[in-house]
Amino acid sequence: MNYWTTIITLLLFWLPSCAQTISSEDYRVYSAILEQDGAIKASRIVIIQELATSQESNAVNIALKENDLSTLNMMAHEFRFDSVSTATIHRYFTSPSIAEKFTDATAWPISVNLLSKQSFEKLFRHNAGRGWKLFYQRFPGAAGAFSFSKVTYSTTGDRAVVYRAVQRGGLNGNGALLVLEKVQNEWRLKYRFNVWYS
Repeated sequence: MNYWTTIITLLLFWLPSCAQTISSEDYRVYSAILEQDGAIKASRIVIIQELATSQESNAVNIALKENDLSTLNMMAHEFRFDSVSTATIHRYFTSPSIAEKFTDATAWPISVNLLSKQSFEKLFRHNAGRGWKLFYQRFPGAAGAFSFSKVTYSTTGDRAVVYRAVQRGGLNGNGALLVLEKVQNEWRLKYRFNVWYS
């Protein structure tokens, strides 16, 4: 084997191991959010495959950087500046985004339907009303369409930060940056920063 063939072979085996992937713990966090949102009670849960970026919730980052307490209080009524949550939020916004997507519906500890962002948007190419009608014909009993970002964990592993959006039709949706805390091996919502409503 020549020099370049060896280098290329090593890179092909080494690079995939460096890529971040969605872990089983991430799926536990996502599932806990769906459960706390009440989506588990629906007959179907539809997840957009592509991960949202941290830019979806950048308003929280800006308010924290500027110590804008009035904006933070509007977004999250119960937020208290505990050091672990604040550091984990900062870590969420400073860690690199990953171009990852959900590819295996069986990896979830709950039953979900995966839908590409392109397929979701295609439903709405004519108008929103017709799009939602098509969506619910395709996924009867769905709790809406959920989107998630990467999950970022605290250095202690007991806090997680993730962006979650849900669209349910017309002017019925919201997006929020969530801080969860691991208590007795279960993820529970600690803070919710509401970023947008429709």
